[in-house]
Amino acid sequence: MRASSAGVAPGGIGCTRTSVGVREAEPPPPPILANPRTSTITPNAAASAIHVQAGTARQTRARRGIVSSVEVGGYSEGVGYDSGNGYVYVTNNEDFVSVISGTNVVATIPVGFSPFGVVYDSGNGYVYVANAGSDSVSVISTTADFRISPSPTSLTVVGESSLCEGRSIVCEDEASTSIGVSGVNGFMGNVRLTASVSPGDGSLIVYCRPPSILVKPGETSNAKCTVEPEISPASPATYVVTIRVTNGSLSHSITIPVVVTPATTR
Repeated sequence: MRASSAGVAPGGIGCTRTSVGVREAEPPPPPILANPRTSTITPNAAASAIHVQAGTARQTRARRGIVSSVEVGGYSEGVGYDSGNGYVYVTNNEDFVSVISGTNVVATIPVGFSPFGVVYDSGNGYVYVANAGSDSVSVISTTADFRISPSPTSLTVVGESSLCEGRSIVCEDEASTSIGVSGVNGFMGNVRLTASVSPGDGSLIVYCRPPSILVKPGETSNAKCTVEPEISPASPATYVVTIRVTNGSLSHSITIPVVVTPATTR
């Protein structure tokens, strides 16, 4: 609406009315999120992207500038900042939330129809997403963790044979299990795998490759842990292998029974 203008007439108080017109109201500008630690992030619904600006509130406008444009879904109108993990949550019209760390999208989380608003509750660590199209609120837990699972869960391997040393024949004197690590509640980070064996007399070697893997929210990353006997026992010998996966203070472990059988001697 174009408002009338008012003023003071010479010699007294009066009001001079100009024309009044009505026009379609323009939509409000998209919300702006201020990250108190690093940057200012401005959603751009039309371009399906948000812009990351360098600078803090104390810096002048002239010193600020866009350092990156992060591609997300269409009509990214809602933005929330999680001060607990430093992530930014952006709603998209494709019914999911983009999770941004720095200038990278690290996860997409399905929510309800047409998510519009998003807010982080520092008291309980939850992110609440208002879904305009389904009249619902999606609650995202940000208490990040991970789970591990081996496949197979036990191993049987033939002991070391002198027939395999220095020869071109194939000997099955090693066995492996795949260790899957899955992020829970938006967990993202590098986890380190370490292996130990009991009895630890050096008769069975255990190692994991790669020793460190990156785990992303909603995905499963894998490493291979291999056992190699250094002896051929006279009768089947049983070992217990422990695989520990750690990320900072988070740590989980699993045990895998391993049976080493005698190797052939001819």
